[in-house]
Amino acid sequence: MGERLPETATATWATGLIGLVGTLSGAGLHFLRKKK
Repeated sequence: MGERLPETATATWATGLIGLVGTLSGAGLHFLRKKK
């Protein structure tokens, strides 16, 4: 547990960021369609 984080930790953050952006984009599209 106390070891240095492996290089793959960066990929995990990138994946999480992509997922977050995708979720926000989906929510935004949903609200835009609901408005019309």
